[in-house]
Amino acid sequence: MNRMSIPLSVVLVYSALAGCSLSGGDPGPVVYVAGYHLDASNVAAYWMDDGTGISEVDLYTGTDSEATDIYVDAGGTVYVSGYYLNGLEYVAAYWVDDGATVTEHILHDSSDAQATGVFVEADGTVYVSGYYDDSGTDVAAYWIDDGSTVALRDLHGTSDSAATDIIIDAGGDVYASGYRIEGGLPIAVYWVDDGVVTESDIHTGLSDANAIFAEGADVYVAGRYMPDATVLAAYWTGSVWSDLSAAAGNAWDLVRYGGQTYTAGNYLSGAVQKAAYWTGTAENGLAGNLSNSFAFGIYVFEGDVYAAGVQNDTNSSSGAGTEAVYWRNGILTDLDAGGGSRGNAIFVR
Repeated sequence: MNRMSIPLSVVLVYSALAGCSLSGGDPGPVVYVAGYHLDASNVAAYWMDDGTGISEVDLYTGTDSEATDIYVDAGGTVYVSGYYLNGLEYVAAYWVDDGATVTEHILHDSSDAQATGVFVEADGTVYVSGYYDDSGTDVAAYWIDDGSTVALRDLHGTSDSAATDIIIDAGGDVYASGYRIEGGLPIAVYWVDDGVVTESDIHTGLSDANAIFAEGADVYVAGRYMPDATVLAAYWTGSVWSDLSAAAGNAWDLVRYGGQTYTAGNYLSGAVQKAAYWTGTAENGLAGNLSNSFAFGIYVFEGDVYAAGVQNDTNSSSGAGTEAVYWRNGILTDLDAGGGSRGNAIFVR
């Protein structure tokens, strides 16, 4: 999940099966990573590693596009949220790959807009978070596509805002993370839509909410906040922030598995950014060059922890530069996507 590049008036710096044969003939996990690679301009794409090789699926071949999140249903159909540049404005969209055809679904193309997260219900209804421009104000919103119509649901409209991630609980309530701009600064919030939209502040000062997870009555949000003079990677639940980094950092994604919280992010280590994932608040190492590396997405499958992101690879076969990668239990796999690529989100099945 987040895993995006949103052109708001305030830009923050720091800034998931088939084919792998295991013993007994059982299929192994297939890893899906969404992001982009460079081909004159950014190309929205996803990669699939089935254990025998890595394949790449380009989603949009026009000018400047990015895939921000990915979801794979029980039948293996892939859903990817993202956006692309159409003239001077971004178009919010999602793509569906049923294994035979990639189909584009436009969500908003009448003003600047981006899609940041995607979730698909069992009946095939697609929910996508993001924002759109309304007469100069960025409006946090989500779209619902039931296969016949696309409905828009505003979350915040009184100041610049954006929704960064989305999930639907068993009762059909919608949860979205994001932020609003207040006094020129982002304030981390989340929204619940049970028929009426409710906005809740996560922090009253400088903060970001990048991803959300709902488990029963509990809500978990990954992001960053500033408790004193340093903006820390952290996750929030029950009105409490759990710090993940002592140095400046950001938490980009989280999931819950086996009663535990898993979070992906980065923090400043010496002069470089270091990718990491945390089990609870315990840091786990990620192998590789790890020079200015970031972990933007996380997924837990059958107890194994997968993270997607990017690292600056000075030993790359394509030359020095940032490259899309993923880690399984801390061990790195290069997606061979070339310099200038990035992994934003991950799904495993």
